[in-house]
Amino acid sequence: MDNNLINNNNKEGINTDNNSLSGIEGGNIDLSTSKKISILNQLQPQVREELSKHSWEIISYNPTRFLVAHSEHKQIIFAELKEKGVTRRRNDIRGSTIENETNETISYLKFSRIVIGAIPVEIILNKNPLGLFDQKYTIRFVTQSESSFTIGPKTLDEIVTCLKERSLIFMSTKVIEALSIIVNAFQRSGKLIIKNDMETTGFYFIDGKIKYHGGSISNSNNNHPKPTLEQIEKCCELIEILQTKFKDKDVFPTILKWSIIAPFDYVLKQVHKKWMQWLYPYGWSNTGKSTLGDMCCCILDRYHDKGSILSFTAVDTKARLGEALSKSTYPIVINEVAQLNDENRYRDMVEMSKTAVTDTIARKKFVNKTIYTDIPSFSPCILTSNSSPPSDTGFRRRIIPIIFTENDQYSESEIKDFKELFDQRIKNELRYLGDFTVNYIMEHQMLLLDGKKDWKEIAEIILTEMYKTVQRGPPEWIKYFVRESQMAESKEDIDLVFRNFLIEKVNETYNKFQRSIEKDNDIPNLPFSGRLNFCLDNKLIPFLNSVNTSNKDNYKETLILITSDLVHELKKKISQISSLNEVAAIIEGFEYGQKRVNGKNIRTVYGTKKQLLDFLWME
Repeated sequence: MDNNLINNNNKEGINTDNNSLSGIEGGNIDLSTSKKISILNQLQPQVREELSKHSWEIISYNPTRFLVAHSEHKQIIFAELKEKGVTRRRNDIRGSTIENETNETISYLKFSRIVIGAIPVEIILNKNPLGLFDQKYTIRFVTQSESSFTIGPKTLDEIVTCLKERSLIFMSTKVIEALSIIVNAFQRSGKLIIKNDMETTGFYFIDGKIKYHGGSISNSNNNHPKPTLEQIEKCCELIEILQTKFKDKDVFPTILKWSIIAPFDYVLKQVHKKWMQWLYPYGWSNTGKSTLGDMCCCILDRYHDKGSILSFTAVDTKARLGEALSKSTYPIVINEVAQLNDENRYRDMVEMSKTAVTDTIARKKFVNKTIYTDIPSFSPCILTSNSSPPSDTGFRRRIIPIIFTENDQYSESEIKDFKELFDQRIKNELRYLGDFTVNYIMEHQMLLLDGKKDWKEIAEIILTEMYKTVQRGPPEWIKYFVRESQMAESKEDIDLVFRNFLIEKVNETYNKFQRSIEKDNDIPNLPFSGRLNFCLDNKLIPFLNSVNTSNKDNYKETLILITSDLVHELKKKISQISSLNEVAAIIEGFEYGQKRVNGKNIRTVYGTKKQLLDFLWME
């Protein structure tokens, strides 16, 4: 035995006494208390002494095999109990004659295959007080070069992936099982540290109370300091200025009230199964849609948090969206979500969003073929888009649409002035509203927990109380909220603009090409259907095509095919229509699907010529 190694291990508090074995539950245990310990009790002292220096587990009784986190080699290694014969001789004083000779069998550990090129020196089991997620661990490893690194909180599978990235996996087929066995060895020896805490930031209903958790740095209150009277005064002054900046006077009160309650949406779902609709600002550009999301993040002091404002491409799969929703109870902003209207591609995303709004669980994820875990829906969302929301009625019931029209557009000078206000005051002072709200709710928890008021009423109470704190009366506009009929009115406007676009396109094209094609100086005053036929027959409008077909009664009819060229042409004119799916939803009777155009199968919106003329109110 290496005495220096034994001494070093003793410095770390490792007991090398033959009657106490590392890896056995409870540390010092009488060796006759179980079948396993009984077998270990039969091991020769030198084997037990060797094992006492490491973390280990028995993985086979016959033959006797171990998995060892070797403290000297800094590797997780397979070992097997072996035996060898030894002949002992005793000589006389002169050393010339053999007085006695005995044969003995000595046991030893034969180390073989390396599984992981590092060993755990500290393992923390992170238990979620809500019972969510897989079991996660935080493990500090040491390598042969004595370098130390920590991975976690992560599942064992995720930790193994990190070890692979560090090129520390020697046997990929056994690595998950091996790491799990060593974790079990830590548990048996009483070295496993258990922490009951939330890894994610935000507000949760735990043990009958609303509690704040700050992720890796958690305290029982919150990270929102109580604002001073001077700070509250500044904040009241600022929000009254901001109310004057929006052309629709219902918009700012809506975002204000939604933002201050949004971090507690998960608590409402936990306690009352109530939920807040997600916000969906959409419409014309340069109207302040994305600014609403920015201000929400400023209210909650999350503007600089990289996970608070995302593009749709960062969450365009169920896995990515689930990851984003499960990090915090604070709201997140997802910009440019127009692709949700592509029902063929993103139908499952729309369905998942509907679930995430109303339920505490966003989706379920399979860990392997037979076991799945829940992905929570902690964060409510603000979804911004140029185009209108998906037509799914269930989705629309779960959102608050905020429509921005051409009349809401700002001039360049107005945009510049607002940016200055944002940089100088909004980013720094709007957070006082969030700080006041959090402290007020944490001190008056029954306001949320008794279930007597909806979230809009609660928000108005909090805003009123903040004004009272500085001896101010709340402004009347605090009670304002966007109209529920907005979306229906907006759809009618979009339909009308789109209808006029198609009519003008046909008329302009007909007037432009009729003389050159017909070789006639006089332009006949054809009805609209005749002008449409002229454009279709001569293929003058790239996005409009026609094919002759027969219906189920063998009646011949003209089928109109609209291609994606239309969407490209609409981008600068009607930004609310951003996909062929939306076109199909607007023109009654038209469908979205593949058709053959000019010898190629492409995705189109198609319907009969009569259906198109009916939509255009033309004959």
